[in-house]
Amino acid sequence: ASLLAGQGATVIVADVNEAGARATADDITRAGGKAAPCKLDVTSDHDWAAAMRDIETHHHRLDVLVNCAGIALVQSIADTTLDAWRRVMAVNVEGPLLGMRAAVPLMLRDAGGSIVNVASASGLKAAASAGAYCASKAALVMLTRTAALEYAKHSPVIRVNAVAPAGVKTPMWSATAGAES
Repeated sequence: ASLLAGQGATVIVADVNEAGARATADDITRAGGKAAPCKLDVTSDHDWAAAMRDIETHHHRLDVLVNCAGIALVQSIADTTLDAWRRVMAVNVEGPLLGMRAAVPLMLRDAGGSIVNVASASGLKAAASAGAYCASKAALVMLTRTAALEYAKHSPVIRVNAVAPAGVKTPMWSATAGAES
């Protein structure tokens, strides 16, 4: 968010943690950038619709969507409950799907845009005790490829890409330090 704002973008900092979104937006603003917070549960169609209405009302367009919410689960397959599996899939796969569904109409209405889905190297290479996470990120890679094919043919064009970083030292990384990478 800070990097994009530093390049001149107006950034909507969306997070289920509203205080965290506000703190990040305030940091960007203090540094001279343009940012606004937005409370967003990526698993909620309602929240996505509200976020897009707010963007349309206050900013009139959406050029870039970065789907970067994610959760991990460090558990063997035998120990993974169906509820835990579904929660990982909801955030890591359904969240980006809902985000793309909400963003595409705004992007097609204007000059197109770019969607970046944050997958993971774990979506390309398996890791022990991370079945739900690996499966979710692999699914996100395929969802991204499918969306890229669909929206490359539209005019205006929407570019859809995934990035698949290895471990990134975030609070989630610290909580999953026992997982193999």
